[in-house]
Amino acid sequence: MLDVLRRGSKSWFAKALLGLLVLSFGVWGIADYLVRGGGPEPAIIVGGQSFDADVVRERFTEDLARLRRQGLDLRPEQALAFGLLDRTVRTFVQGAVLDESGQRLHLTVTDETLRGLIASDKQFQDSQGRFDRERLNRLLTANGLTEKRYVELRRREMIREALIGPVLEGAAVPAVGADLLAAHISQRRSGTVVRVPLTAVADPPAEPADPAALEPVYQNALARFTVPETRTVSLLSLTTAAVIKDITVSDEAVQEAYDQRADQFAQPATRALTQGLFPSEEAARAALAEVRAGRSLEDATRAQTGKAAVALPAVTRDGLPAPLGDAVFAQPVGQVGEPVQGPFGWHLFLVSEETPAHTRALTEVKDELRAALAEEQAQDALYGLSTRLEDTLAGGASLEEAAAQVGGVVHTLTLRRDGSDAEGKPQEGLPRAKTFLTTVFGLQKGPSHPSDRGGARLFRRPPRHPDPRHPAPAGRGQDRRADPVAPARAPARRRNPGR
Repeated sequence: MLDVLRRGSKSWFAKALLGLLVLSFGVWGIADYLVRGGGPEPAIIVGGQSFDADVVRERFTEDLARLRRQGLDLRPEQALAFGLLDRTVRTFVQGAVLDESGQRLHLTVTDETLRGLIASDKQFQDSQGRFDRERLNRLLTANGLTEKRYVELRRREMIREALIGPVLEGAAVPAVGADLLAAHISQRRSGTVVRVPLTAVADPPAEPADPAALEPVYQNALARFTVPETRTVSLLSLTTAAVIKDITVSDEAVQEAYDQRADQFAQPATRALTQGLFPSEEAARAALAEVRAGRSLEDATRAQTGKAAVALPAVTRDGLPAPLGDAVFAQPVGQVGEPVQGPFGWHLFLVSEETPAHTRALTEVKDELRAALAEEQAQDALYGLSTRLEDTLAGGASLEEAAAQVGGVVHTLTLRRDGSDAEGKPQEGLPRAKTFLTTVFGLQKGPSHPSDRGGARLFRRPPRHPDPRHPAPAGRGQDRRADPVAPARAPARRRNPGR
């Protein structure tokens, strides 16, 4: 029998059958991975943008921490019930919709315009009203942002404002709604407050509470006395901000970088404009006739639309949608051109000033370039420090010993899953990495774990004291002041101080 099987297995038919079996098992084993993409699905998808659950969770935690700083102390469960997560999701969706609309309309913000906006921001100015780069760097570091990330956020914000501005400008509150709002704001109420001092509240009986009486109260309010899971971890954070202060960039290095990056400092031609926006070509041509009759574009626009003309201080050809950019840079300076149709209606432009294309001088960009080179060197130094730290840890040194060799400091933190401390208060100084808390609560006993976060390198020791979520003991036989059921009795005592 075995000889027959051996002879049969050597035939081409048997080999083909075995090949099909191997192939089918291979396909079954990886089909789910290939179809599903091998990773978790995004939590939110808007057009071409997607946001995973970690990003949404991080924003929700930030929103909750902001409410707590404002005095509204909510637990995550309460915040969910009040709809905070829905508001967080709406923020993502609304922002993504505006971003998609801006891309579809080819809206952009020039570097020059963005640079001027940041330089004029009062929070980045010194006492004499001058732009202070050191102040900018400090504020960005305090908020966990790099300069590149901050510029991206401001650029996105300006594009969103450009989309929303025309809509809000033409919006009017109905008279009925305005009257109701005014009546609500002007409403006044009087009342009487009875203040009962704590000294008037009777103390609990001196004899121990009956365990049989406490047990039903404890069981009915078990969720109230459940202690959230906590982890005590040791954290060492290496940041570029800590390294960059020891870096000096020479003038020769700045000059060499300027020569190599000259194309980055080339500025396109710009024009300063005054724009009138009209709902139709007829209205635009009527306004143009008034301008040619001697009226200003501002007055002609207001007469036709009831709205003011808009000043655009410095725009490039690429900074405007294609038909508008070509028309603006083709018309003479100091004159109102022919009506041009754009995405939002019909436009009249008055070009008041033109700045030719040029390259920014070294004296103008020296400080900016020096800071960029220092940041690059700090990143390289940070990588070297982290590699050295990993080697030291791999050699058996403790996190504290390894930190001492690179000039770092280890911080010990006790955390809940929402980022608060063991008492439920917001924990200051946490890394802003979206996976930080997820990683901390996923660590097991073992070696320290490094991870990257933009301009920082984090090293975490696994939790020494994992404390899982559990109900607090009912406190039988303990001091009354430590009795966890006391909060449930307190309201009744205050309502009945004579008992």
